[in-house]
Amino acid sequence: ITLWMALSLNAMAARENQSEDFLSSTDWDLFVELLHAHDSLVWGRVTHELFIDQVRRLLPDLPVAVVTRNPEFAVDGDSARAASPTEALDELSARGAATALLAGGPHLNAAFVREQLVDEVVLALEPVIVARGLPLLIGDAPDLRLDLLAVDDKRGPTLRVHYRVASGSVG
Repeated sequence: ITLWMALSLNAMAARENQSEDFLSSTDWDLFVELLHAHDSLVWGRVTHELFIDQVRRLLPDLPVAVVTRNPEFAVDGDSARAASPTEALDELSARGAATALLAGGPHLNAAFVREQLVDEVVLALEPVIVARGLPLLIGDAPDLRLDLLAVDDKRGPTLRVHYRVASGSVG
C-alpha cells in the first residue's frame, strides 16, 4: 500500500473548510502517474464522489475500494464499498490487485497507519504554509518512521518525496 497525499509544506492536506485551493495541477499529474503504477485504488466516500469520473476516464477497469461507514453508499461495478481498511484490501485482493494506492483523507490515512497497512508514502509538497487546516493524519494514529527513497524536484515548484515505511516504525 502506497499512501499518496498532496500537502502544504507544514503537512496540511486541506484548509479547515476542506478547501484544497493551495494545491497545483502538478499534484493531479503526480497522482495519475501513481495510479498507473498500482493495481488498485483506495479512498473515502468524499474523494470518490469528487474524482471517480476522472479516474474512470483514465483507467475504466481499475478496481477501486471506497471506505465508508455508510452501508447504503452506491458504487459502480468496478468499485467496492468497504467498512474498514482491511475489508477494502480484501475486496481489492479478490479482484486480483496486488498493490493499492491509498488516496484518502486524514481520517482514512490514520486508519491505515493504525492497522500497519502502509508500506510506502509519496507526498507532493506545495510551496505554501497553511495557517489552519487538516493534517496528513488525524486522530490517534501512531508515528511513522520513514526511509527516503527518492526526491523529485523537476516539477517546480512542487516537490515530490517518496519514502518507505521503516521496519518497526509504527509506535
